[in-house]
Amino acid sequence: MRKIEFRNNGSKDSLTGAPTTLIFLESLEREIALRSRLKEPLSIIMVSIPRTRDDYEIFLLNQAIRLVLRKEDFYCRASEDGFWLALRTDEHGANRAIPRFEASFVNTFSQDLSKSRAQERSTRQPPKIKIECIEFKPGTPAHLWIKKIDEKFFSH
Repeated sequence: MRKIEFRNNGSKDSLTGAPTTLIFLESLEREIALRSRLKEPLSIIMVSIPRTRDDYEIFLLNQAIRLVLRKEDFYCRASEDGFWLALRTDEHGANRAIPRFEASFVNTFSQDLSKSRAQERSTRQPPKIKIECIEFKPGTPAHLWIKKIDEKFFSH
């Protein structure tokens, strides 16, 4: 027991393998600074399965996100039931990406059900996912933008 090795030093979520919020926020601060210098937009999408009690649904949501996320974008598991995605695009571009994330989740969930032998899974429908988006405006200080994310996604 003394030789327990921590492979990711807390940088990855143990269920999904997604980066943690600490890694995301460090990347976000750098990205905000870069987008400000380049005067280019950045959007955050929050994807969640409200009130889920099923870790496997979160695992599948992570798989679906990874299938659609572009190389230049990044994400993390931000809460018990969801993820944050940072996309190098404006709000319009982020809203155009939302249907791809939704379709990817439905496909991932459906493919998993077709492979499943368990009767209880075969009658289940994909859970509804909630997706919200906000855009970073170049010139907005990083701390104010992170506060805006917090207010929009967590003050319900």
